[in-house]
Amino acid sequence: MNLEQQLLELKQALDTTSIVAMTDAKGSITYVNDKFCEISQYPRDELMGKNHSLLNSGTHPKTMWTEMYRTVSEGKPWHEQVCNRAKSGSLYWVDTTIIAYRDELGKINRYVGIRTDITKQKLLEQELIEQNRALDTTSIVAMTDARGTITYVNDKFCQISQYSRDELLGQNHSLLNSGTHPKSMWTQMYRTVSQGKSWHEQVCNRTKAGTLYWVDTTIVAYRDEQGKINRYVGIRTDITKQKLLEQALREAKELAEKTQIQAETANQAKSDFLANMSHELRTPMHGILSFSAFGIKKIDTAKRTKLGQYFTNIHLSGERLLALINDLLDLSKIEAGKMVLNLKETNVMTVLNNCQLEQAQRMHDLGLTMEIDAPDTAIIARFDAIGIGQVITNILSNAIKFSPENSVIRVTIKQNAQQALCFSMKDSGLGIPENEIENVFDAFIQSSKTKTGAGGTGLGLAISKKIIQAHSGRIWAENNKDKGAIFSFIIPNMTG
Repeated sequence: MNLEQQLLELKQALDTTSIVAMTDAKGSITYVNDKFCEISQYPRDELMGKNHSLLNSGTHPKTMWTEMYRTVSEGKPWHEQVCNRAKSGSLYWVDTTIIAYRDELGKINRYVGIRTDITKQKLLEQELIEQNRALDTTSIVAMTDARGTITYVNDKFCQISQYSRDELLGQNHSLLNSGTHPKSMWTQMYRTVSQGKSWHEQVCNRTKAGTLYWVDTTIVAYRDEQGKINRYVGIRTDITKQKLLEQALREAKELAEKTQIQAETANQAKSDFLANMSHELRTPMHGILSFSAFGIKKIDTAKRTKLGQYFTNIHLSGERLLALINDLLDLSKIEAGKMVLNLKETNVMTVLNNCQLEQAQRMHDLGLTMEIDAPDTAIIARFDAIGIGQVITNILSNAIKFSPENSVIRVTIKQNAQQALCFSMKDSGLGIPENEIENVFDAFIQSSKTKTGAGGTGLGLAISKKIIQAHSGRIWAENNKDKGAIFSFIIPNMTG
């Protein structure tokens, strides 16, 4: 086969597979094949003799063509992706290789261009570019390699994470983990994307400053030519405001439910208190009215001793009524924050003795005695004597109320290493039901055992707790392992 035959076959092969054109040294078209006419939409007659600039799209700078002529003039092929304009005005892309040929004198006499249609590829690339641009505009985008090392982040990612791009690139994505999600979530993510599926979840991340933010996240895995995962792309949307609103609504609902329960509990406690209080107030008032009515009715006929009994009963009922009113006033004053402590150096035994003296008749009537475990030397501390006296009186009254006849009430007084005053009173009575120990000091709360007949308003211990708290101390109750209850309090040695 001669050279001319070989060239002819080469030309036929090119014409079958490629878009071929030829120009002379001045750029005038001297040959085009059918594929060139098809893609350019020009018939051959309209192309022959025309300058190749007829097909220019205007999208390339002049420097590109200058570079082309310089390259081929050096005897090298020039290769580039070129955008041309068809006769209808539409654009098409061709992967172009241009070679210059010379005559016998060495001068360039023609240019041969061999092209491949890459329009679909370029349109797809352009679509991907526009999609990426849209994602970068609207979404928080990041990419990692197969090991989870960050290889790309957009501006929105930097903005929400508060990290600069330089601080993120090359770091493992775990840098952003908030620690609020279980490891199983990430295991599920890797398993899902390894199956060729996209993984979607609401993820809580941590910023550089340490604050938390939420992103609605979709992660997709991409593979190389061998089918191995070589990168993960994450597309995120900021949902922090939404999550905070959901949390606020959830907390508001929980608070409303808790408030409702507390309100119902308080309302029930108030109802129970008022039912008991109405009885407590009416009983002495009925006594006062009844015995005063007897006295008025029989003032002319009754003996002086009988009238004396009437007056005595009226006096006792009045004292009981006054005690109830005082408790109510004391609690109201404390709740309003109007209690003022009068702190003075005081002997604790003096306060205890005064309280015991006030209750001496009640103790005598029941055959009760008191044993005191205290140091031989006086315990001097700085506190409000009237307030602490009221606490001890309330605790002692409570112990008397529940103690069986002819039993012993034991009192322990000491100072600890910090010079705090420690007081404890133990009786051998009914004890406190376990489910009532926690709220025995609450206002309007009565022990179920009190309701059985021991009497009381349920205010004394509530008042005592407030007084101890005003002294920056602590008061509590517990059951004696043998029998009865133990009431204790600790107050610091108040400074001036």
